[in-house]
Amino acid sequence: MTKLRNSNYCCALTGLPFWTDDADRFGPTMPSLDRIDCDGDYSDANVRVVLLGVNSLRGRGSEADMFRIA
Repeated sequence: MTKLRNSNYCCALTGLPFWTDDADRFGPTMPSLDRIDCDGDYSDANVRVVLLGVNSLRGRGSEADMFRIA
């Protein structure tokens, strides 16, 4: 919750706010925990909160790959 508050409830990569629309409880605009280093642990230093759709798009690729696809 601290990470969400510190980011003003916005995605750490895109800056877009999280929201629920017609997806109800699960959808691409919901918050998701993203490991900065995919092989790292879920420590505070290695985790950020991003849009679920962004996390899915990024997968194991780099941020540059994700932005290029988007």
